[in-house]
Amino acid sequence: MPRRYDDLQPEELPEVLREAVRLQEVDEREREVRLNRESYAQAAEEMGISRVELDRAAAETHAATVTRIRRGRRIRNTVAGAAVAVLAAAGAYRVANPPPPEPAAYTFQNDAQVWSGDFNARSTGSARQEGGRGVIVVERFVAEDDGRYWANLNTASVPASLEGHETVTLRIRGDGGLGEARVFIENGPTERWRSPPIPVEAEWRTIQLRMDQFEHQTRPDSRAPWRSTRGGDPDAVTGVSLKVGHPFNPTDARGRVEVDDLRIE
Repeated sequence: MPRRYDDLQPEELPEVLREAVRLQEVDEREREVRLNRESYAQAAEEMGISRVELDRAAAETHAATVTRIRRGRRIRNTVAGAAVAVLAAAGAYRVANPPPPEPAAYTFQNDAQVWSGDFNARSTGSARQEGGRGVIVVERFVAEDDGRYWANLNTASVPASLEGHETVTLRIRGDGGLGEARVFIENGPTERWRSPPIPVEAEWRTIQLRMDQFEHQTRPDSRAPWRSTRGGDPDAVTGVSLKVGHPFNPTDARGRVEVDDLRIE
């Protein structure tokens, strides 16, 4: 059974009053709309416009409004679709054309990029960073029992990966005693990439080598001979080495080689 005003408790009166005010406002708005509609209809009648014509005009106005809303939606959808397409194209371009990797640069002045020498036991000389340059000095080559001898300048300061790097560039000179050097990019004791011959002359020269010119070599263990194999450009690497020993220079070669501004990029 519906409750009446007289049945209310005192604490319910404020809420009921607020609801009554809201209903009154709703009724007032509806009455104003009804009066406005009747006023417009009366004005149209005085102008000789029939109710049928008003209904047709209302239908056409509604249709035009719907068309405008749909057109706006199509435009928004087209713009959104175009934006998605642009973003997708940009993403595809970025995948197909990734930004170039950060170069690995060696100035031989950075203590964090430690370069050290490595000679076979019977040969004598030194290899180190000196005056902002990498320097190899060979005093004497003496071959081991297997015929090999070496004089290397090595660093283990390398990026985690050289994927995407395309060239090796360096400046090099010598005193004429050692006529050839090679750059090696190494991945542990069983995989490496060997550069083409680098001539060493008395004047500074800048040499640039493409990564695809490097010869990929592997071996099953550290005592086995190296073999040329098919392989891509270096990815994971553990070291970079400049070598002037066997078989690039003869056993009677003596001399000094300096290198500077070595970059892998």
